[in-house]
Amino acid sequence: MVEHRMCARHIYANLKKVHPNRADMKGLFWKVAKSYNTAQYKKRVDELKAYDMDVYNSMMMKNPKNCSLAYFTPASSCDDVSNNISESFNHAIDPARVMPFVEMLETIRRKAMLRIEARRLKAMKHRGKFSVKAMERVDAEQKKIRHCNIYPCGHEIFEVKEKKSAYKVKMLERSCTCRKWDMSGLPCRHALKIISEKKRRPEDYMGNCYLTSKWRMQYQTPIEAVRGVNFWEKTNESDIVPPPAGDTSASTGRKKILKRMKGKNESPSKKKTKDKQKSPTKVSREKRNIHCGRCGTVGHNSRKCSNIGAEIQRPPKKKKTISHDETTSTEGSSQPMLSQVID
Repeated sequence: MVEHRMCARHIYANLKKVHPNRADMKGLFWKVAKSYNTAQYKKRVDELKAYDMDVYNSMMMKNPKNCSLAYFTPASSCDDVSNNISESFNHAIDPARVMPFVEMLETIRRKAMLRIEARRLKAMKHRGKFSVKAMERVDAEQKKIRHCNIYPCGHEIFEVKEKKSAYKVKMLERSCTCRKWDMSGLPCRHALKIISEKKRRPEDYMGNCYLTSKWRMQYQTPIEAVRGVNFWEKTNESDIVPPPAGDTSASTGRKKILKRMKGKNESPSKKKTKDKQKSPTKVSREKRNIHCGRCGTVGHNSRKCSNIGAEIQRPPKKKKTISHDETTSTEGSSQPMLSQVID
């Protein structure tokens, strides 16, 4: 049976629409979503309840168990709580959406073809047994084992105490009651403490899905190149033509695609013009009249001037004026001039 997970990012976006201007709500929500076990989940839900009762009630209506790791099955070895992969795909194919149908499909195919080849070359160059991302996550977890103490009880089962909490680790089953090892397929800090004490290698306890050989296998089958339109076999069917110009029953062409409106939880797009830094006394280039430096006519510059033989009109140079204070300071200076010293 395929597990259905709800996207925590979209749930938070809907929650923020109902409860705006909650500074700490974002951090508390993501703590609930990224809780790996039920004990951790209940503790963080209570923190959210103590923070704001209205926010708690709204979140319970959405059933946060559908977007929390504490209630997900570990079968897929995936600890994602959002569908960012589909958002990334939609962004990648966004330029192709406005193209004609065949051209749109061909553009998406070429993008996928280039991406698969680039990933294949990257995987072939990697020399480690496991992927780069997997090793980075294990190294980051390795730095957190200093607060853990192990107590063996036999048959490769250990009790690991971390501060005020205790966890049961089964090395043969690759399982820990914190469920981080179960969900991700990568050893948690409690398992890494045992591995470190027993002088073992973390690579022997990592999931096979992170192997470099599996990584390379995913990109071994490329998307085949396609011949151009001039090589396509012609059929006896009539050509597809657009509707007549006088037919107003249906609008012609593809529908205008508007850009996706960003949610309140997303960062706004960066504007090219910085309106806030504009000076109120300075006229922008958009509202300024352009004068030609060659013929003096308004509406074009010297590069686009058609009066080639016209004499270049340069503005008169401004005379440098010396202020009264500078004159006084020069006359009343106590230091002798260079000519006086030489004489």
